[in-house]
Amino acid sequence: MAMTFQEALPGLIAASFVASGVVLGLIVVVLRQRTRPRRIEGNQEEAASPDERMRDLEALADRLERLAARIERDLARQMQETRSLLTETERRTARLRELLDGHEPGSYESSEETRRKAEVVRLSRQGLDPVEIARRMRLDVGEVELLVRLQNCSPRG
Repeated sequence: MAMTFQEALPGLIAASFVASGVVLGLIVVVLRQRTRPRRIEGNQEEAASPDERMRDLEALADRLERLAARIERDLARQMQETRSLLTETERRTARLRELLDGHEPGSYESSEETRRKAEVVRLSRQGLDPVEIARRMRLDVGEVELLVRLQNCSPRG
């Protein structure tokens, strides 16, 4: 079965949550930076000047932009990997379908066995009785009867 986008989505969602957590953490840092006093001289605290706050915020914004770009690259890479895996899964699934075409799942019989079974069913559909089919194909009558009964019960029959 080929992987659907919904099946690949949990990994992408997890990466998005990580990215959101990083952004939220940086926002908390920025907010703390804005309210924290800058200098302590003796017992007197002096708040950071507006220029210092602006420089700090610009530095944090720059850092945030770099992190966002990195997260975006990582997500793009993960999406590409997911697409590649999905394509490979679809290719392998198609190949397996080709290999299993005409065989029941779990059936590993030879093409000769398959041909003989198909011939028994064909002769039965032509109206020959199991004894005549068994004689023509050099099979046991019980085996022919079983094959005919199984084919009549089969959904493909």
